[in-house]
Amino acid sequence: MNKVCLNVLVGVPGAGKTTFCQRILECLILKESSIRLIHICFDDFIKFDAKIDLENSSFKGKRKRLLELIEEIVQSIIITNQAKLEEINHILYEEFQQKVAIDLAETPSNYLILIDDNMYYRSMRYQVFQIARRLGTGYFQTYFHVNLESAKSRNSKRSNAVPEEVISRMFYKLEKPDERICRWEKNTITLNNSSGPIDIIFKTTLNCLERPVEPLKAHETTNPVEQSLVHKVDLMLRKVVGEMIKQQKESLNSGEVKLFAEGLLSKRKLALEDLRAGLVEIDPERVTGEQIQTWLQ
Repeated sequence: MNKVCLNVLVGVPGAGKTTFCQRILECLILKESSIRLIHICFDDFIKFDAKIDLENSSFKGKRKRLLELIEEIVQSIIITNQAKLEEINHILYEEFQQKVAIDLAETPSNYLILIDDNMYYRSMRYQVFQIARRLGTGYFQTYFHVNLESAKSRNSKRSNAVPEEVISRMFYKLEKPDERICRWEKNTITLNNSSGPIDIIFKTTLNCLERPVEPLKAHETTNPVEQSLVHKVDLMLRKVVGEMIKQQKESLNSGEVKLFAEGLLSKRKLALEDLRAGLVEIDPERVTGEQIQTWLQ
């Protein structure tokens, strides 16, 4: 059977994710690597415009459907089912007017699938991690750390530029990968731009192929967190959010403060949802305000 590794790219539009994917492909060709690359760029399937509502059920529904089809693609690659892949591509074209370029090898091979999306919410990334867990594939994340102005500048030079308002909203809502509170995010590479080192991607891919995500055992479940713990953490989050907004009022204009505040409130809500679902691990008796602030950044 084939081996598959999923690499989730994390970063706002203009962070350099797609450019980095192109560099990976060029390097694989140059090295004549045995790793076969599949690039799935969400922007090709789900279009952005100035009016898009990132919390809209239609937008979420499209993402959910695309992930379902990606899981079927991974399954088909593992067992080398070319006929099923062609069927899935037909469905993709009918529903999204796009296909995924897949060149299956005749012999068992290693596949690196780049999930090229913004993945600004931790729950979005966890959905892909669950695919890796269900199918027993490798999994790691590549986080593109970039400031807002640099992202807007890069984006403005693209032929299919994303509206700046959308980038700003994503930037302030982005939940950075943090293995200290999410053990499943331990395999995360952080890059400051698209010209970062390529070799670390290949090394991590090979490592994750040899150490795939272990499936949940029959007796294991993600236990819900006690409401009293959620309440304690919520009080801490509220306090830190208020302090962070107050600090930013001194350096940002009113419009920027509004976006910053909306982003923080969104992160607070998501942080509590992640805590309830058991995606994060935090001890309110030991955690400090500084750690909570880092969690929200």
